[in-house]
Amino acid sequence: ASQLPTLGGSALEVVGDNFGPGSTFATMSVRSGTDPSVVLPQMNCTVLSHSTMSCVAPEGVGGALMWQALIGGQRSEWFAAGEYAAPSLASARVVSESGTMPTWGGVVVQLFGDNLGTGQSVRARYGPTGSEYEAQSCRVVSAHAQVECVSVPGVGGALAWTVSVGGQNSSVSGGARTSYTAPVLQSVTILGATELVTEGGQTVLLRGSQLGPLGSAVQAQYGRVEQGPSRQLWAQSCVVDVAHSQVRCQSAAGTGVGHTWEVLVGGQSSNRTEQTTKYAAPIVTSYTGIGAVG
Repeated sequence: ASQLPTLGGSALEVVGDNFGPGSTFATMSVRSGTDPSVVLPQMNCTVLSHSTMSCVAPEGVGGALMWQALIGGQRSEWFAAGEYAAPSLASARVVSESGTMPTWGGVVVQLFGDNLGTGQSVRARYGPTGSEYEAQSCRVVSAHAQVECVSVPGVGGALAWTVSVGGQNSSVSGGARTSYTAPVLQSVTILGATELVTEGGQTVLLRGSQLGPLGSAVQAQYGRVEQGPSRQLWAQSCVVDVAHSQVRCQSAAGTGVGHTWEVLVGGQSSNRTEQTTKYAAPIVTSYTGIGAVG
């Protein structure tokens, strides 16, 4: 049979030759071709005729299954047939008060679905495409139906989960998605100055929380909100330089006062800061032409 449910119990009919007379006792060994580390229980079978026997599939996981019969002390050659159903995910839940994963990781995520096995060879990944982060300490907590893992440091929203059980991978599911906590900005500091020069290039420190692991790429924009998106300035070379709590940027060339700041981390926007920055006021030192003095 193909696509055996991982909980077992499916009736199998095995066809061949030289099985012996009806009611002869037989056993069947099974191994996974997709993950040799998976241990599958031996099946007890009943010979129906010299060419057929009936078996009941055990609990198991894996694909490209290999089978070997043992009858009267003699073993058959290994033969390939069937596979256990690949795992599938229906939903995911973050076990935290906010329902989101802090960017430093370490929270339990529950995954619900079908054909998740009993605990052998379970792994999970997640991210924008379902593969960017590898979760830790994955284990089956409800046979065939629920897996728990621990999140790792990261960023992003609406991240898709996939699982691998016995060497078989689930597909990306729209329902099995979780998010890291959105970034929060608390303060803005212009390093070594109180205002920005219009040429840009000054170091600006943005402090807050949930800003992502060390080295994470971040986008930061600033300006007067009432002037609209097209009038916002984009800081340059922004990167997390203190894990989860500080972003370092270079200011853009610009002018103006009353600029609030916002960061974009893994596609998630922070709040706008209450604190504002400003560029230095223009200074006229002289002019030339008609009416100039000196």
